[in-house]
Amino acid sequence: MDRVRNAICAAGAGHIGQYRDCTFGAHGTATFRPLAGTTPFIGSRVSLEHVREIRLERLSHGHN
Repeated sequence: MDRVRNAICAAGAGHIGQYRDCTFGAHGTATFRPLAGTTPFIGSRVSLEHVREIRLERLSHGHN
């Protein structure tokens, strides 16, 4: 997550007033079901998969 945060902040996102690198991360579980004709990297076809993920949001309110 730090590599992604560093990249988006280096590109200019995440400025609020006199603060920079403002982001929010939340842990969660994503679900998906690979259908016939797929070659899933994770899991197997037709089975519902559960994967832990981190959602990263950038917060911006303009540059000051």
